[in-house]
Amino acid sequence: MESKLKKGALGYKSKEVEAYLVELSNKYLDDIKAKDAEIETLNAKVAELEEKIDGYEAERLSVADALVKAQKEAQDIMDAAVTEAEAERAKIQADCDVLAAKIADAKATLTAMQKDALKVMEEYKTVVADFTDFSGVAHDD
Repeated sequence: MESKLKKGALGYKSKEVEAYLVELSNKYLDDIKAKDAEIETLNAKVAELEEKIDGYEAERLSVADALVKAQKEAQDIMDAAVTEAEAERAKIQADCDVLAAKIADAKATLTAMQKDALKVMEEYKTVVADFTDFSGVAHDD
């Protein structure tokens, strides 16, 4: 708006006023076009960002679903491992109980055999003593 309106004796010259108004109108239209272009650019950026946000949201939901599935699978694996470990512990305990019973039976058999051996030894001593008394001769065994 370089041009200035000059006042004449009867007021402003109508041609100058018209030219000035055309100049203002053109500047206003240029400013509106520039603002419209800026708004269009910003709207495009907003749409692009909204699209990215939608993509990130979909990705977030996908990751959340995967995380939930992974947690469930991990829990299932842990539960299966605990169940398997408990079953194995029960089997080992049963095997230990069987072996403990066998050991107890073996100890009882050993104790009975020791008693039988002592009895046989006592009987042997008695027989040797009887034989020594009968023959009158002592034998060294």
